[in-house]
Amino acid sequence: MLPRLATALLLAVSVTGCVSEDASDAGHALTMSATLTVNADGELEFLSPAASLATHAPADVTGKPYYVGVFPAGFSSGNDPALWQRWGEVPPGLAITETTDPMFEAGAYDMVLVLYVHTPINAAQLAFEESPPAAAGGDLASFNLSNVDVLPGDPDPALGTLRLNVMDADASVEITNRTPTDLADRDQTLAAFERTILIIP
Repeated sequence: MLPRLATALLLAVSVTGCVSEDASDAGHALTMSATLTVNADGELEFLSPAASLATHAPADVTGKPYYVGVFPAGFSSGNDPALWQRWGEVPPGLAITETTDPMFEAGAYDMVLVLYVHTPINAAQLAFEESPPAAAGGDLASFNLSNVDVLPGDPDPALGTLRLNVMDADASVEITNRTPTDLADRDQTLAAFERTILIIP
């Protein structure tokens, strides 16, 4: 499972950021809410793809750039352009909420969040919302091991991406940096890989 997770994380954070020209303003909005929570020692704790734990001080993450992208369901990483994307900076409260324009028709979509803790992002990239670079060690990325949100007949997601289904209303997803209290507990550890934020080794 762990090599598969590592491969999936690379897929999830190696995205194409150019926005598709097919975007419109007639449809539904998608919202991603990401909350970074501190542990008892006041540190941010994250799982790695190898099911080990690593930490960042909150000060290391606050003010760092992040990227949110929406892609067609089952998109090919590095080939399919984002349908919508936004850059921002992690606020002091360590809670990120991004809502797209109301542009999505009924169907399935995949969302990605990358927090560039160590990878340098310049002001021009943020201002002009340029394509995101590949994340590096110490950066953070959204991840989901579960396929429970994949509806019958829909494309499989690239493992790790967040699936949102638009029916007759807006859609949303919430993630946080989940970690198990006992890494030796397989069920706890697997559960922590669902709708979470991982650290990139």
